[in-house]
Amino acid sequence: MKRDQQLALIERTRRHIDARSTEREPGCFRTPVGLYDDPAVLEAERASLFRRYPLAIATSDRIAAPGDWITHDRTGVPILLLRDADGQARAYLNACRHRGARLAGPPDGRPTGGSGARAFACPYHAWTYGLDGRLAALPHGHGFPDLETARCSLTALPVTERAGILFVTPSTDPAVDADAWLDPILTDLENWGLQGHVAHAPKTPHIAANWKFQMEGSMETYHFRHAHRQTIAGMFFDALSVFDRFGPHMRLFLPKKEIREIDPAEMQDPIRIAGNLLYVIFPNTIVLVQPDHAQLNIVWPIDPGRSVVEACMMVPEAPATEKARRHWERNSDIFWAAIREDYEMMESMQSTLRSGANADLVFAEFEHSVRWFHEAMAQAIGSTPAYLRTPERAGAA
Repeated sequence: MKRDQQLALIERTRRHIDARSTEREPGCFRTPVGLYDDPAVLEAERASLFRRYPLAIATSDRIAAPGDWITHDRTGVPILLLRDADGQARAYLNACRHRGARLAGPPDGRPTGGSGARAFACPYHAWTYGLDGRLAALPHGHGFPDLETARCSLTALPVTERAGILFVTPSTDPAVDADAWLDPILTDLENWGLQGHVAHAPKTPHIAANWKFQMEGSMETYHFRHAHRQTIAGMFFDALSVFDRFGPHMRLFLPKKEIREIDPAEMQDPIRIAGNLLYVIFPNTIVLVQPDHAQLNIVWPIDPGRSVVEACMMVPEAPATEKARRHWERNSDIFWAAIREDYEMMESMQSTLRSGANADLVFAEFEHSVRWFHEAMAQAIGSTPAYLRTPERAGAA
């Protein structure tokens, strides 16, 4: 975010503070509980959102040098992500073009990685592929007289590398051009210089709740005063956020109480002191920009009632001293103390869905970013699903 944009956002937020208001859209928004536990809904989401759209897979430093590689299966598609000899990130379906065995990683799809690779040989029959995906060798090639080796390259997937994050579209039939789709939000995010950051303190928490509960919980501060009263509530204003849309993506500004005291004109990046910026990269990625680092959380569905997060801090450099390690550990502890409180509430909500207590879940006018999220999902899936309700005012039938 450029400096003039930061100053405008701070001023916009201060007006709300002075008026004791917040941004909102007219009318409550409702979603039926089946949206969070119906296998058919998740199947539709997987077929579209998690297959045909660009998804964050890892930070760039995971494959920092030529020959570095990782495997990834959270999308439901086996992906081999690597850095080629020219330093370009490439992604392929992790399947041999002979009989389909995995080229890298264990058969069960557990994530793994390595470095210094020059080629990948299938463990079944040793068909071998270069980092450029081309078939480089096959034993007893004379036995395949009709084989067009030029057509036996690994199946390539679209890759975009921006803001220190690697995005892969896990389909040969993408729904969008990844660069154009991501550009509006990533251009804003790149202004924070995350391109050179490295992953630190990775975590993969499993949550007994639908993946959308995690996304929705990041899109509002209405819950801070109560759910986070023991941790971060005192740092922020009650139910106050400022929202901006970038196509299907969003940026939320969560002002801290320091915003009333600082003089933005005297600061290089005042917005990072005035509050936290939370970027929602549709459909399942959250980047929280804090004063000296960022937190990356990528949310993946396991089944309708369970999800997993691939998370890490993005720090300017790997900590080389005990002082630096303690600094990042304190930051991590504060973040995860609050997130664990969120997870408890999400698991609590999931546990009551089938009780009959609620037919719908309701969102306030100032939780309108959740509405935006569901509207973007409906559009991406290709039709307006039954669960996308017409906005209703509080108290309506």
